[in-house]
Amino acid sequence: MNVFAAPVMLAAAAVSAPAFWGAFVDGTTEPMTAFTRFAVCALLAWAGMSVVLMLVGPAPRQEPSALDGAQDPSSAESAPV
Repeated sequence: MNVFAAPVMLAAAAVSAPAFWGAFVDGTTEPMTAFTRFAVCALLAWAGMSVVLMLVGPAPRQEPSALDGAQDPSSAESAPV
């Protein structure tokens, strides 16, 4: 997963939103502190999501014949009519 992927950035923004509120609305936090907290949250969100993606993995692929329900050609010839 990319560090700059949308889910990572949204998770980091959600977790560090109080720091941004304090920096730009209340004035109780320094803006550099808020951006540092965002960067740390982005790295932690990226690491957590990457671990989950490694554990889950991609969906298994099925054979094309199993998908369309077709029978084996050798069994179709030997079937009685």
